[in-house]
Amino acid sequence: MSNSGDQTVIINDRYEIQNRIGRGGMATVFLGKRVAPGGFEKTVVLKKLHPELASQPLLLALFFGEARLAARLQHPCIVQALDVVQLDGDYYVVLEYVRGGDLRLLLRRAKRRGQQFSAAAGLYIGRELCSALERAHSLCGEEGRPLGLIHRDISPA
Repeated sequence: MSNSGDQTVIINDRYEIQNRIGRGGMATVFLGKRVAPGGFEKTVVLKKLHPELASQPLLLALFFGEARLAARLQHPCIVQALDVVQLDGDYYVVLEYVRGGDLRLLLRRAKRRGQQFSAAAGLYIGRELCSALERAHSLCGEEGRPLGLIHRDISPA
């Protein structure tokens, strides 16, 4: 499936894929929406595993494992994983959409305006980030033992 942003693709009669908003090493990220009877719509993010990776059992297992862990993480500063769907051999994790820019964008805007990012804002963001990381790092399995998660992809973006 390709999506240049010019077409809407429907997955399982539940999700519409709209514009591509990012691309990483394992997945492409799209803005989309959840559609349901009665005109119900909710903006979501769909993270699509790159097709060449989906054919590799180990990488597909990692993708599903990440989705399962994300679904268990409950914290106000952690985006919620809502669903996993498949369409024609493509796999997607459906995530909560959070409106707004990332920290990199905020820092660039401040610099462009000749402003400094306030210490109070930096401390607030740092505290919230640490709180979310603490939740992830202390997550336990069904048997109550810590899973030993380590988040390895923290960046202003």
